[in-house]
Amino acid sequence: MINLLLPSLFLSTSTFAHGGVDFFDEIGEEISTGIGGGWARVFPHSSGEGWNFLWAAGGGYSLLPMTDDLVVEDFGRVELTGADYLVDHAITPCPSGGFLHVASANLEEFNDSAYSFRYDDDFGLLSSQPIEERVSTRKHNDLPVVCSPGFNGTAFGMPQAGDTHIIELDQNGAQISEHPVTGINTEGGTLLVEPETGDLLVFGMGHSGSDLKISRLNGDLNVTDTMLITLLDSNLRAYWPASVLRVGDHYIVSFMARDDSAGFGSDFGNVWLAVLNFELELEHVERLSNYEPPNGAMRPGLARKGSQLLVTVDREVEPRIFPIELNSVAFGFDLDGDTGGLWDTGTGSTGGTDDTGGDSDSDGCGCSTGSFDLNYLWMSLLPLVVIRRRA
Repeated sequence: MINLLLPSLFLSTSTFAHGGVDFFDEIGEEISTGIGGGWARVFPHSSGEGWNFLWAAGGGYSLLPMTDDLVVEDFGRVELTGADYLVDHAITPCPSGGFLHVASANLEEFNDSAYSFRYDDDFGLLSSQPIEERVSTRKHNDLPVVCSPGFNGTAFGMPQAGDTHIIELDQNGAQISEHPVTGINTEGGTLLVEPETGDLLVFGMGHSGSDLKISRLNGDLNVTDTMLITLLDSNLRAYWPASVLRVGDHYIVSFMARDDSAGFGSDFGNVWLAVLNFELELEHVERLSNYEPPNGAMRPGLARKGSQLLVTVDREVEPRIFPIELNSVAFGFDLDGDTGGLWDTGTGSTGGTDDTGGDSDSDGCGCSTGSFDLNYLWMSLLPLVVIRRRA
């Protein structure tokens, strides 16, 4: 592995859980974007050239172009939402095109409101609406988002740790229904639909320890399985698994971790990646940074184009980017030229067609609601059917 980290960082630390496989060929220097703000996320441009760079500032959420050399071109800023009161953000591609964006706000009390926004492939606003406003009994901060052919949604935490409400959204982002669920962690986590089963996977972490908690929910949004995966030594607290990508038969999880006794301020910590296999077993852990207290980073995000993985974080009120070259051999297929499609949320489909080769809906989203069973769609995409071992 080639490590090219800045002098302020030490060479990345790798932990190989199984077989010593190195999933990352090269980890580049931390790149400063020069943009003030937070909640940075990037997505490949629909043309295939360059990237879309999104970030929060001034209560809104904005867009700038970013080159393939990862230079953010700060001209012609486009504010996407028309709002100036938003706080926390989550955004994901929809498989057949466009993006679903959810955000929190503090209208009368802290974290008492949430909103949704639907965009086309070029981030033109298609619709926006409140999901709920002035509801102080639920925690809307650090909310996750999912957009799939059978289920779109977000989640709001409850004052009781480990309780949440899964909120189902229609193709425009409006609320359809809500489902109380106990025993799962969604605050600062990730929602992801598993293609082979249509199950909703919830990647979360508690407020102590270094375990990644993965909850499996069936089509009725009932928890059918829970896995606890210890990622780090007990002296470190892992938190904020805010982005997960499916790459072939593996999952890449971004998260933060820190020693709470070391003097880090706010939610600052160091940046880590974990790689899980198809059975959701830990294969690899990688530390990307060695920030010194009290400052660090937070709010990690992931994006992929071919064999290039980008890890975004917020550090000192400025988005930063770690470019990483993935190892095609370790992931089991040729990543070059692969756009991800339905396999991961780092890249969406482009060109106005859905990922099954048909035409997309008129609003650019094939994210239908209702039946949660996606087997008929996903299995048609698989060259090889792999039967999952159920715990």
